Amino acid sequence: MDLKESDPPQAFVDWSRAEAVLAQANTNGVRCSLLMRLDGALYSVAGDTSLEKIIGALVANIWKSYDSGARKAFGADKLYFMIVDCEDGKLAVSKISKFLLCMYADKTVELGLLKTKITVLTDHLQSLTQVYPPSSGVLGM
Repeated sequence: MDLKESDPPQAFVDWSRAEAVLAQANTNGVRCSLLMRLDGALYSVAGDTSLEKIIGALVANIWKSYDSGARKAFGADKLYFMIVDCEDGKLAVSKISKFLLCMYADKTVELGLLKTKITVLTDHLQSLTQVYPPSSGVLGM
């Protein structure tokens, strides 16, 4: 496996623990939670893993398109959060440093509940980047 410069050093990341944290959000209609690189490469998945590769690739492409579109159209600095309401379900995505956090939920899940869940999980994971700031190289963030 070839590691990129943006990859977290494996010795500093306990991926089973990351998966356990993601799994805590998989209630009340949330089918899976994913932590991935900005290019869609998956680091950790909790829940229904049958959709992980499809969701990872789609989310990364959608995020990239909307992020650059927001910069051009609105002069926005960055895209921080996105909800996509699809025919078969709902997708919430947030950015945490060099990662994307994604939650896929049933179509019956209320948008407010999905937003709250991803916001709380984002804040929790973001606190790790404050302990290990991006410039430290620890966790690759």
